[in-house]
Amino acid sequence: MKPKLNLEKIEFFNLFNALNITNDVLLDLAFEAGLIVRKRTIYPADLLFAFCLESAQGSVSYNDLAARLECDTGSSVSKVSVWKKINAQCLIFLKKVFELVARNKLRPLQGKYYYK
Repeated sequence: MKPKLNLEKIEFFNLFNALNITNDVLLDLAFEAGLIVRKRTIYPADLLFAFCLESAQGSVSYNDLAARLECDTGSSVSKVSVWKKINAQCLIFLKKVFELVARNKLRPLQGKYYYK
C-alpha cells in the first residue's frame, strides 16, 4: 500500500518546522524518552500526527490509531503494535514535544529556539 500524502499532515509538520522542530528533532526526542530503541515501522512523527489528529476528533482507540498510521505510512500496522507504543515512554515523549513547542512558541522574537 502506497502512503497517502495529505494536506493535514503537511500543514501539521509545517507548523513544527516553523518552530524549528524537524523530524530529526522528533526522532531524537523519541530516543531520549525511550519511545524507540531502533527505527521501526512506526516513526515518532507519524505516531504524533496520528495521535493529535485522532484526539482532536474525540476519543482515540488503538484501532483508530492503527488505521490512521497504516493510511499515512503505507505500512501494515496492528492495534497491538500501537498498544505496545502507548506506554510511559510515549507519555514522556509527548511531554517533551509539547514542552519544546511551548518554549519555541514563546521565544521566537528573541531568535532563540530550544532543543533540549
